[in-house]
Amino acid sequence: MKTQETTPVFTLGRRYGNEDVYVDLTIQDALNHIHAFGPSSASRTDMLINISRNAIENNSGLVFCQAVANEADRNAAMLSIMNRAVNIRRRRDFFVLDISDLKSKLGNTFNILEHVASGDQAANLFLELTVPNQAYFPVWVSRALIAAAGERHLSSHPDQPLTVDGLCRKLDEIKEETEFPLEDMAWRPALDGKSQKRGFEFLAEYVRTVASTHPRIFDTTSKWSGIRHMFDSRQIVVVFLADGDGIAGWISKIVLDAVKRAICEAPITPDYPNMVVFNDLADVGLSDRETAAAASRRIVLAVGDQCPTLPAAFSEKAARFRCLLRDRNEFDHCLATDEGNGEIGLYSAWRRA
Repeated sequence: MKTQETTPVFTLGRRYGNEDVYVDLTIQDALNHIHAFGPSSASRTDMLINISRNAIENNSGLVFCQAVANEADRNAAMLSIMNRAVNIRRRRDFFVLDISDLKSKLGNTFNILEHVASGDQAANLFLELTVPNQAYFPVWVSRALIAAAGERHLSSHPDQPLTVDGLCRKLDEIKEETEFPLEDMAWRPALDGKSQKRGFEFLAEYVRTVASTHPRIFDTTSKWSGIRHMFDSRQIVVVFLADGDGIAGWISKIVLDAVKRAICEAPITPDYPNMVVFNDLADVGLSDRETAAAASRRIVLAVGDQCPTLPAAFSEKAARFRCLLRDRNEFDHCLATDEGNGEIGLYSAWRRA
């Protein structure tokens, strides 16, 4: 850790009691990742947004994932990051993905099928959104057929994102086969050929209907390039996730997993590191492989939560912050260190001359 300016550095803030001294990490130290903990969500968010300025102001990519407990917190986080992006003339790099509430109209649209990892995940997505009518197929058969169609697309076109049209084309292929990709087809003899054909047509209609009912998450014409390409063009992306279970929570998990895959597949940048923040998420679930991939691809990971124990996948070299709410809109942030009483107090607001 250094307390004087070097180039390049990862700035943490101004030293409490001495505003002329900036507390920095070397880039290599920052790539050991960062943990911010404390009981106040507002204080953690304040700290994480302020250190995110390192990526914003150095023309690097930033993905800020925030669990949403209420609309006020969501709006405050978005405005704070957006204002920083605009002030540094990066308005065109700024995007927002809000899946904290499926009724939300905030931010960009996207194609969630592009980010499913398997046919099973695609099938579960549709059935979580709407259960299909069982006039032709039992629910478990509909689930299995959609899963099989999705898996075929992902296997035969690994470089092409899954779409509703692609899913329906694979369903049509399965319809023409004499052997179905299901282990138990005891239900099949009860259907004549015409009913069976109609069942597949109904299933394709069901898939299209679900997608049309949720156009913001099934948009193949979105102006935003999507999660897998965030780091290619160093975008600043704020991702709002559901704080809890239910359909929005289930979809949030798909998105969170896609963000972690994007970290592992990101291009290695020789310039200033990119950054990914996971704030207030109940279970980030970072693995050793993901944190190692982030470091090797020069992506600083920052996790904010209420637990003083480091995330399991972080090494003891990770920087640690204790974040406390002192007074209304005033925050104390303390960096753990080997010097003095074991902490360095920080002002969260900082700006070099």
